[in-house]
Amino acid sequence: MTSRQRKKERPAAHDLAGAGIVLVSASCYASNVILARIVYTAGGNPITLLTIRTLFFVAALALIIRLGRKPMRLDQRERYLSLALGVLIAGQSLAFYSSFRYIPVSLASLIQYTYPLLVSAGMWIVEREPLRPLTLGCLAAALAGLALALQVSAEALDPRGLALAGMGALGLATTVLVSNRILRRADSRRLTFHYSLTMAVIYLVVITAAGPVAVPAATEGRLALALVPVIYVGAVLGFFTAMTMIGPTRASLFSAAEPVFILALAAVALGERLSVIQVMGAALVISALLAAQFGSARRAVRA
Repeated sequence: MTSRQRKKERPAAHDLAGAGIVLVSASCYASNVILARIVYTAGGNPITLLTIRTLFFVAALALIIRLGRKPMRLDQRERYLSLALGVLIAGQSLAFYSSFRYIPVSLASLIQYTYPLLVSAGMWIVEREPLRPLTLGCLAAALAGLALALQVSAEALDPRGLALAGMGALGLATTVLVSNRILRRADSRRLTFHYSLTMAVIYLVVITAAGPVAVPAATEGRLALALVPVIYVGAVLGFFTAMTMIGPTRASLFSAAEPVFILALAAVALGERLSVIQVMGAALVISALLAAQFGSARRAVRA
């Protein structure tokens, strides 16, 4: 193998590794959703889960940074942006979880996962990143697959739920775009530590004002509540690591596999059956993701 061939294969392998990390991260996020449902059934609530998850994450990340002998501080500009990012993500998470009170979880998930379209548009506006026909086609196909896989119903839609889920999508897209700018000068661990610290403070204020902490009474619920923050650490670090490898647009595209993972895990853990239409939708999403990765790999080889 010539040196030129090795140089051509290296970017493609790098892209494939980044895509794989995003998919693992998506499966972790999906696991959190399933565990959250178990927590709620056992008597917990969203703000309790989010507070415990964030506090654990801040402590774990501080330990990881210390063990790696990395500095904790960011430059002043990046620090303020990270703190603002924490406010944004805290609001996005609360909006998304609150939307479940008014509309089906499937519909809320579908609305949330329109955010890759918003990321692509944002990268085109802010970074002048071209909107390739393949990317747009794969995004459209993935959204169509999600509509089938999640069996979205158009009946009895509460505007409050739609608005909250839409805020979640907009907040998630903005998070990806802002994070992309900060990661040019700061590593993902320090970035996530600073914004998570802000989130923890916000959640503590909210949970103090809301009343007593709602801890699940059943053992199953408590075990689920304990697992949520551990899995969340891997999910967040995985996504930001992949974003530095393949960019925010493609990282967001591959993370759209999360609802498909939710369906699969629900079938295994909760005993929910997948219909033929749901399986077809899941297959369409996966096909769109594979097509996008194949196209990016071919461009890397030609470069």
